[in-house]
Amino acid sequence: DLMQASAHPEPIISFDNGSVVHDIAVSSRGSFALSIDESGTLKRWNLKRSTRDANSPGEQLGSHEEPAHAVALSPDGTRAFTGSTTGWVWSWDLRRGVCLKKMRPAQSGIETLAMSPDGRFLAAGARYHEVWISDSDGNELFRIKNDQRHESLLFSPDSKQLFVPTRKGIDVWDLDSQRRI
Repeated sequence: DLMQASAHPEPIISFDNGSVVHDIAVSSRGSFALSIDESGTLKRWNLKRSTRDANSPGEQLGSHEEPAHAVALSPDGTRAFTGSTTGWVWSWDLRRGVCLKKMRPAQSGIETLAMSPDGRFLAAGARYHEVWISDSDGNELFRIKNDQRHESLLFSPDSKQLFVPTRKGIDVWDLDSQRRI
């Protein structure tokens, strides 16, 4: 029966952020998570505490000081990227908890960010605008123009392709040639 308790599982733990969390990223080893919330605050959450106290606040690393909806984490867990509703992408040094660089690849809000598995590429999807692809330092490589809502982007496991959902399907882009396949 779908109405039994087993059909409605409870989380093993919940972390109280105090405001709406728009996106999360989990480190490759599962030791911590990053969250970005409605106020633009970037927090780190310890997932490996021996006593994961749900009342312990996440460590605040910084803030856009405006709403933000996207976060991505480098494969080695040392850098993060956050995207705001006004088109800004910020690069963060997680060891020092400082913003390294601020970029504005779009005039509309950044809805999603994705970091390639090898850590060489960052993709930012802007709301009904375009996808911006840069190197890991935020230097623009190319743009994919379209009028889609970019709620998700995905790199292939070998970091050679970027998958971009569209209204009619999925476009696959070769990152070396910067062309749609």
